[in-house]
Amino acid sequence: MFNLPPSYKLTLRKGQWSDIRYPAIASIELKLIPKDFFEEVGPEVARSCIANDAADLNFLFDANTGVVALMGSYAMGKLRFGIDVGGGKTKIEFDGQLVSITNTLVDESRIDQFISSCVNTIPVCLSLATDLAVFHAEATLTIGNTLEASLQTCLPSTGYRIFDPNGRIKETCEIVPLIGRCLRSARFLLAAGYFREALYFNSPYTGVNPYARSLDAILACAKAIEILFGSRNDSIRSRCKDLGIHSSVVEADIIPVNLARSKLGPAHASWFVPTADEAETLRRFAERSVHTVRQLLFHISKQKLDDHPYLLEPASRCRDKARFIETLKATVNSPLNYAEGCPPQSRFRMSNALTRDAEDLREG
Repeated sequence: MFNLPPSYKLTLRKGQWSDIRYPAIASIELKLIPKDFFEEVGPEVARSCIANDAADLNFLFDANTGVVALMGSYAMGKLRFGIDVGGGKTKIEFDGQLVSITNTLVDESRIDQFISSCVNTIPVCLSLATDLAVFHAEATLTIGNTLEASLQTCLPSTGYRIFDPNGRIKETCEIVPLIGRCLRSARFLLAAGYFREALYFNSPYTGVNPYARSLDAILACAKAIEILFGSRNDSIRSRCKDLGIHSSVVEADIIPVNLARSKLGPAHASWFVPTADEAETLRRFAERSVHTVRQLLFHISKQKLDDHPYLLEPASRCRDKARFIETLKATVNSPLNYAEGCPPQSRFRMSNALTRDAEDLREG
């Protein structure tokens, strides 16, 4: 469930590890988001939820991106209370956006387990309890009055493209042959779309933590390769050979992406939690996979597509998928089921209004 978390390190703010005497009282303070559920926020902050007595609310809809934001002047007050867990062995105290978890550590070996349990379990359980996607933005560990340390994400290996400002026109004009390939080959266009998805997960300027999304980048690269060559390694080898790609490149860079998809199972649930060193290896492999797929697409763009008929096969809708989606209509149109009976109205939906407007436009 906690597959490929960001690689963290503890940065000391006060004291030394050698100064701690066990057993010791330890506390982790998490700064939680979304902030508006836990304490009052200003009108400029987009809301994640609505108070049942709220007024003066506005929906802002960006029709270009599809992003919806709920804004308004009404805000809920600070959430402040405490609870005991495990017969009082663990205390959890909420003070608005900050939640502190306190427990007794019998020795140093329990520190990692305590940190991991708090930063993973508390936000996940809050998400389940509130029906809001809760994460922690900051985490601080204190042990007695002796030590204080902040939990920080290690800087991932990151690359930035270097451009000659005067050469941007030439590089941008590279799209001309690429457009031709995309118009003729649905496979090429879809593979390029998966490449862009992988690039998004792999790029620091998108605001994504590369450690947390390495497997997503690898999966997108594997999808691009599958669209082009199929999912079987023999098919990949055969079609790469047909395109004039040397076998050493195929075995060193292309096949490993497909193997990573099956061996690591990025599209499936996993108990596997990589170590910091393993996370770094996956991060670097994701970078290399994105590079590989880009070079692969450029290589194909320089080929005569008529010499490779499979690349020109028309795109078609999968009838089985279409039929299955049709059966889902009965599910989405039926009332929601609840574990303990139907609660009072707890969610405001815009979808009906938007759908109605769309139908009105079609009718007009």
